[in-house]
Amino acid sequence: MKKIAKLTVAMGLCCGIASVVLAVADQATRQARQVAEKRDKMTALAQVLPTFDPKAELEEKRFLVKDASGQEREVIFHLLRKADGVVGLAGECSTTRGYGGRIHLLAGITDEGKIRAIVVMEHRETPGLGAILLERQARKTLSDAFHAGKEAGAVKALPPCPYLDQYNGRSLDGSVQFKVQKAAAKISATTGATKTYRAATDAGQAIDAVTGATITSRAVADAIQSLADAFAAHREELR
Repeated sequence: MKKIAKLTVAMGLCCGIASVVLAVADQATRQARQVAEKRDKMTALAQVLPTFDPKAELEEKRFLVKDASGQEREVIFHLLRKADGVVGLAGECSTTRGYGGRIHLLAGITDEGKIRAIVVMEHRETPGLGAILLERQARKTLSDAFHAGKEAGAVKALPPCPYLDQYNGRSLDGSVQFKVQKAAAKISATTGATKTYRAATDAGQAIDAVTGATITSRAVADAIQSLADAFAAHREELR
């Protein structure tokens, strides 16, 4: 019994010390993490909003929407304001239905209520499979080599992403549901290339799935559907 008591005390002390160390480390790095998160978000906003100006007023509006299963999700809208009103709008949404868990997205929205572009801010999908359809790969050219360093600090153009770019121009008015299914173009998860084939589909917001990453494909559509639901329900509040 004495040995058990000693081991219990020793383990308790170890756990207590570890907790203190973790708390101190979290406190010491919290500010740096917050600064890094803000910097990453500002970079993402600049990528999806051509009118982005870091000196403009940035307003945040949060709304709760229910997904297909009835669970509530938070959707955040970022409104870029100047003297003449809102000059840019982006929506932030997420889903936990990815193959690796949470996928966090940011989408630029046009004045007509359509998706301008999407960037993925966080994910844990499998490298080489689900991760490929979420990551934008810059394609370097000979011209890039000559201009390297000449535009230091400038926001670079958004690199292409065959899967995410399917959403560009899609309406967020809530009139149709975003669905992932086989359609006229089949995207390879390993190369990002498309291969044309025929399959029966319905009209609306049909999105082509990525071969080998169907769960990730559906998760992104699920997140964008939440964004569409929130935008349609609160559009007048986003002006």
